[in-house]
Amino acid sequence: MKFGDWVRTARRFHDLTPIELATKAHISKSLIYKIELGTASPSLRSAERICRAMGFELWRALKIVAESK
Repeated sequence: MKFGDWVRTARRFHDLTPIELATKAHISKSLIYKIELGTASPSLRSAERICRAMGFELWRALKIVAESK
């Protein structure tokens, strides 16, 4: 699993649209789309904002991604 896959799965679990997640995370909606498609990697700051917007700590999300390989 890639980080973008985790973002999409977690976003859907929390019943958020990409636009709602972007708003909560204070980042652009285009970045959310690109991350989920795997065409962009978020900065550390953006990744942290995305995780916090869904109630996760970044290290936990990264652990889930790493353990799914």
